[in-house]
Amino acid sequence: MFLEFIILIATIFIINVFFYKQTVSEYKILQAENGDLIKATELIPELSPIVVRGFSTPNLWTSEDIRPGSRLAALPLIYDGFQPFPLSSAATMDLPTKAPSTAALIAQEMGLQVWAEHTILPVFQGLWYGQLLSVQTFALIGAQGLSQTTAFETILMPTEGDILVTLLYNNMKAYCPPGTVWKNTFPDSWTKTDTPLITELQYIDIIVRKGNLLIIPPHWRYSYKGHAQPKVAIIEVHHPMSRIGKLVF
Repeated sequence: MFLEFIILIATIFIINVFFYKQTVSEYKILQAENGDLIKATELIPELSPIVVRGFSTPNLWTSEDIRPGSRLAALPLIYDGFQPFPLSSAATMDLPTKAPSTAALIAQEMGLQVWAEHTILPVFQGLWYGQLLSVQTFALIGAQGLSQTTAFETILMPTEGDILVTLLYNNMKAYCPPGTVWKNTFPDSWTKTDTPLITELQYIDIIVRKGNLLIIPPHWRYSYKGHAQPKVAIIEVHHPMSRIGKLVF
């Protein structure tokens, strides 16, 4: 009996690894209308980004939340390892919240984590493996350079301002700047000097407005910009395998 249990667990693990590594090598944007997250989850097996239109964005993570004197204004904003700034400084300074621990703290303090656990997670738990899923949330200010998705699905939700999202599918990493040079940079700033194969590089840009969601599969690279300082909530939907992937990558 014990041996059968071990074999079952090993089989499930191998299946999860296989599906977690699956990617596509084309740009195709899928859509779900009227905020239909259930429809969006049905599109997940196609392994392409999904835009959900007409989603009811919560009234969280706006300039009002970090106005001087507000409860969140004194939270520390870590920027590239420099000394902490109060979060209220982000209203007047070009300081994106690049440190994941800071972005997660802001999300927790403003209630974004609880909101996602009660709004986003239950929809994904409708999948047959849904009880294995969990969410982790981040609240960010300003432009964010390239990072790679490791979550089962990564959801970008603008809460103030529109964003222009740049997407690269997994096979494009061969044409990116070598090593870790590509991290936290923007593809439109690369040149032949830092990106020898830049002529082979292909990426797409998508405008995501407040009221829409962009759901990105694992192993894609993305960055985004916006006018002024857009505020964006990021919800990572994880299963056990993607949690391991996040630690590795």
